[in-house]
Amino acid sequence: IGDVDCCGTRFNGYFNAKEKVKESMATFEESYEEDYTRLLPVFIQTNEQSAQTVLADMDVAIEKCSKVINRHSIEKRNDEYVKWIDECYFVIGQANYHKMEFAQSKQFFEFVSKKYKDQETKYDAMVWLARTYIRQENYMQAERILRLAEGDEGFPERLLPELRKIYTDLYIQQKNYPLSSIDLKLAVQHAANKNDRSRLTFL
Repeated sequence: IGDVDCCGTRFNGYFNAKEKVKESMATFEESYEEDYTRLLPVFIQTNEQSAQTVLADMDVAIEKCSKVINRHSIEKRNDEYVKWIDECYFVIGQANYHKMEFAQSKQFFEFVSKKYKDQETKYDAMVWLARTYIRQENYMQAERILRLAEGDEGFPERLLPELRKIYTDLYIQQKNYPLSSIDLKLAVQHAANKNDRSRLTFL
């Protein structure tokens, strides 16, 4: 992104906002009650009712990131010269996603994926954009985005677990269980931790 890193930008703004989203969703997931008599969802995520429980935390994260962008962003010839600005936009997209504000989250994820093409954050934005499209039941667009991301030679290995899970969710939502089972097996193989692997194996 450039060589400028404003003092405190990362830790006082972006970092705190990112942790707020992470901690809020961790608390939400801990309180989530699984129904083992039905097909488990691929992702534990908010719905229209439960989104209210994370609303305040997400608004705090959005406010923190917005302040970082407004106070520190420096653009020259359409290039951003301050680190963490792309991540701030991405966190705002995530916060809106958890608030069930999908039109807004889609806007931010699209912006990051197009504006910061030379940054790895664009791939994070693309996979979350696909998740957003799935929530909107726009499955064709979701798969298109996933194919574009996966086909890019710069796609980071760290996102493979997320990618396989999103493919699984995409096909389950369409009740295409044969295809979902293929990606689910890959998701188990790429699972980031033991708990995730156990849950996916049960699914």
